[in-house]
Amino acid sequence: MAAAASYFTGPTILPSQRATAAPDNSAVATPSLAKSRDPRCSGCSPTTVRHIARSFAAADATSGGDPVISIDGVDATNVWLLGRAVSVMNMEAGVSFTLDDGTGQIALMRWITDDIDAKEVSFVQNGLYLKVQVTLVGFQAKQHGFAHSIR
Repeated sequence: MAAAASYFTGPTILPSQRATAAPDNSAVATPSLAKSRDPRCSGCSPTTVRHIARSFAAADATSGGDPVISIDGVDATNVWLLGRAVSVMNMEAGVSFTLDDGTGQIALMRWITDDIDAKEVSFVQNGLYLKVQVTLVGFQAKQHGFAHSIR
């Protein structure tokens, strides 16, 4: 109790009011953008096909060329999609399918380059619900994506 009372008796300078300069550790004081957990800086954000379609339409209307994909004001080329696989087509070099998430459909392609890729796409069937990491690509007003991770 005596220590707490000494803070309030008389003109005491608190540690935050001292005139001494802090040591120059600017690397410690400045947060790194690479390690930031801000969702606006994240590499992969969840979205819907409707968001993607609106983004492609807005980019096509404003620029007329290759779209810069922006979802809710955030540039996003890598996204997560959750939906049902329809019209699955197995090929020697990959698997092509359409993902329907209830808001729309998007054509996706997963290329097979090694045995791990082949094992990952072996279970993709019509009607199966999938969580897919997608790199979005737009070309001549057609939206599609390349699947990187299928779960």
